[in-house]
Amino acid sequence: MFMFQQFAFLILNNVEVNMKFFENPSVSAFIGALSAFLLVLLIDWIRKLKRVRIIPQLVKMNIDIVSQKIDAVKNCQNTISKRREFLPTPLMKFSTKDIKKIESEVLDQLKPELKLSLDSICYFLDEIDSMLDDAVKKIYEHQRIKAEKGDKYPLLRELEKQVTNDYNDSISNMKRVIDMSNLFLEKKYDEILNKKYKKEDFNLM
Repeated sequence: MFMFQQFAFLILNNVEVNMKFFENPSVSAFIGALSAFLLVLLIDWIRKLKRVRIIPQLVKMNIDIVSQKIDAVKNCQNTISKRREFLPTPLMKFSTKDIKKIESEVLDQLKPELKLSLDSICYFLDEIDSMLDDAVKKIYEHQRIKAEKGDKYPLLRELEKQVTNDYNDSISNMKRVIDMSNLFLEKKYDEILNKKYKKEDFNLM
C-alpha cells in the first residue's frame, strides 16, 4: 500500500510539473507556432495532391483535342486533293502550358518516370502545333504567290508538297500522342519512355 501511495505521489508531481511546463508563455507560443506550421504543411500537401490529380484530366482533354485536330487536318487534305484548294485553317492549340504550370507547382510530388512521360507528351504536342502553324504560313504564302505570279509559278508546287508532308507528319504524330497519352492514363510510364515508335506504324491507322 505504501509503494502504491509513493507511485501515485510521483505521478501527481509529474503531472503538476508538466502542466507548469505547458503554462510557460514561451513554450505555449512555440507549440502554437509549430501547430500553425504543421497545418500549413498539411494544407499545402492536400492542395498539391489535388493539383496532381488534375494532370490526367488535362491529358485526357488533349486526347479529345488531338482527335478533333486529326479530323480537321484530314478535311484540309481532302480539300487539297479533291478541289485543289489551299485554304489556311488555324487550329486550337494544345493546353501544354496548363500542364507545365501544374507540373512545376507539384514537381516534388511526381515520380521521375511520370514527369519524363509527361514532358515527352508535351514535347510532341508542341511540335505538332508548330508543324500545323508552319503549314498555315505556307498556305498563306501559296495564296500570295498565286495572286502575284499566277497558278503556274513553279514554287507553288513545292509549297503544296511541303504542306501535304506537314499534314501527313502531323497526323502520324497525333496518332502517336494518342497512344502515349493512353499509356500515361494507364500509368505505364516505362512503356512510354522505352517504346520504339515508327512513323509508318501510324500512317494507315
